[in-house]
Amino acid sequence: MLSRAERIKREKVENRKHLLSLPKVFLFLIVSIVIYLSSLFLWVKALEGTTYSELLESVIQMNIIAVGLFIALGCLNWELITVIIRSLLKIVFMVWVVLMVLFFPMSSMGESVWLIGLPFFFVYLEVLLDINDVLNQVKKDFAIPKMKFVNGDMLKNHSIAISIIFLAVLNVVISYFIGDLLEAITVFG
Repeated sequence: MLSRAERIKREKVENRKHLLSLPKVFLFLIVSIVIYLSSLFLWVKALEGTTYSELLESVIQMNIIAVGLFIALGCLNWELITVIIRSLLKIVFMVWVVLMVLFFPMSSMGESVWLIGLPFFFVYLEVLLDINDVLNQVKKDFAIPKMKFVNGDMLKNHSIAISIIFLAVLNVVISYFIGDLLEAITVFG
């Protein structure tokens, strides 16, 4: 049994650890945002000078808004709100956006930029939420033998930033193939 003084001392140590970990989490989040924005720059370089470059600005804006909403949801840590937003996104994307694409007259790219950007927003936010869920489900005793700092607690504490970095890696892979993919679509379309 701990005495009252020992319990208070232990609580102070725990509180101090918690307060000192906040700047680390914030710093890691800032680094992940910089990495993510750098990955979007690769998209700009890949599509520079193509007919798709005018759409790129709205796509990038939608991606940044999705990441911002994800950070807000992750920092609030409200599971119910996250589930409600995820369900709403699935309904809006699966039903309404698909219907709009089918029945919206595409007279020019400028008029339908928002319609093209919406799927990017919905899908990117959904991917971020899925990656975050997987990281939060990692068991506490998880560890990588060669890298002792990567453990279950680290993955859970930095799940938001790691999710953003993972999405940045996906963006880098996509930027490598995006030019060829769009060129193939243009040739066959």
